[in-house]
Amino acid sequence: MNDTRIERSKEHLLKDIIAIAILAIISGADGWVGIEAYGNAKYEWLKSFLELPNGIPSQDTFSRVLARIEPQQFQECFWSWVNAIVGELEPTFRTPTVTWGTDWQRLVSCGSGNQKA
Repeated sequence: MNDTRIERSKEHLLKDIIAIAILAIISGADGWVGIEAYGNAKYEWLKSFLELPNGIPSQDTFSRVLARIEPQQFQECFWSWVNAIVGELEPTFRTPTVTWGTDWQRLVSCGSGNQKA
């Protein structure tokens, strides 16, 4: 996945930001504050498999970085990753036809119908 950030401004690894966001959303985090709170609460566990060179990113960092990811590129990478995992469990798994939202706000705010990310 392309990381379009300026090299000198990268305090957090893109893979760490994406991993924390996905895990937080799966765990019920609602919005950017919830994603950051999840990361802080699970820091020791996350540190066991992520690099986290500057700790957990702030809510603003999650918002800013994830907003710059091309949805189609994320979708392709995500399903490739899911297929790699599930393919080991069940070879007949097929990628569902899903269209991702145009931004992470929709994905993040899908947990509760009344709160915006």
